[in-house]
Amino acid sequence: MASNKGFIRYTKITIFFTIFVVFAGSMVKVTGSGMGCPDWPKCFGYYIPPFNAEKLEWKPNFDYHAGEMIFWEGDLLKADRDFKTNEVHNGSNWSIYDKHDYKIYKPMHTIIEYVNRLVSVLLGISVLLMIIFAFKSDRKRGVNVVVSLLALFLIGFNAWLGKLVVDNVLAPSSISYHMFAAFALVVTLSFAYTKNREKSSFTYPKLYKRIQIVAFIFLIYQLFFGVILRQTFDYLVGVSRGDWVNSAGLNFLVHRSSSLVYVALGFVTYRMLRYVPKDSFEWKNFKWVIICTIGEVISGAIMGYLDVPKAAQPFHVIVSSILLLVQSNLFFKIINKSTKYG
Repeated sequence: MASNKGFIRYTKITIFFTIFVVFAGSMVKVTGSGMGCPDWPKCFGYYIPPFNAEKLEWKPNFDYHAGEMIFWEGDLLKADRDFKTNEVHNGSNWSIYDKHDYKIYKPMHTIIEYVNRLVSVLLGISVLLMIIFAFKSDRKRGVNVVVSLLALFLIGFNAWLGKLVVDNVLAPSSISYHMFAAFALVVTLSFAYTKNREKSSFTYPKLYKRIQIVAFIFLIYQLFFGVILRQTFDYLVGVSRGDWVNSAGLNFLVHRSSSLVYVALGFVTYRMLRYVPKDSFEWKNFKWVIICTIGEVISGAIMGYLDVPKAAQPFHVIVSSILLLVQSNLFFKIINKSTKYG
């Protein structure tokens, strides 16, 4: 008999990989590893990239394949065709890779960027399995198939945005679109997950529903402002990190002050859920809302008052992604008809 268990399982796995990709992407950004692979989808023309400089040096009597790269006299060259070298370098077999002026090889940057891309591949595989099990669902098959296909589209779209990020040499606006697409995927997967979960553990009062709707919309607003603030920081090239917050001006003040509204919404939610069974779907998710909100406030304060330290940025991003997931779970759960167990 068909079951939704497989679909739920692979939705969870896809959510895990999505959060991991967001984290890996933030690590790429904070370590400056975005150009660790100058081309896309390969890395220096290889599916498994070079992890030492020797592989990117020209070698005599060596078989090169079209697209593979070397550094030669300060330029990054790309093989135009498959060929075998002889004892003397022949420039006619190569062309300068001119999509950007990348000329520095840093092994650690290549490793970090490659891990980011590898996890993205695993994410793509997991969503394909989601689609397969969506067709096997015995409940909500149509919704599951549509949402799974939407998730696949968002992953493909985000992969294309990733290519633009590389081609545009880490343009801040391209990175922002990349993050927006990742957040959209988190929301989509949350909908898929909650749609296939058990019924509500209590009848939702109107006030609770309104609070969750407002909290969800407000969190989307906060994330949007947060991405714009990050983009503002990216444009402050050459400015001391200690001056970033002052240079961001109103953007930072609005983002920081608005967080207090979300904290207040969380407090009201706690007052309404404090007597709900601790093993309920609502409390399990809200517990993570509390944890993530505290993490966001602390990491935000650290960035605001300690000159935006690099270590705080990836933490802030991944906690934001988890917060979006659990808040979306609470929001989408109220969309379903409020029904008590039994």
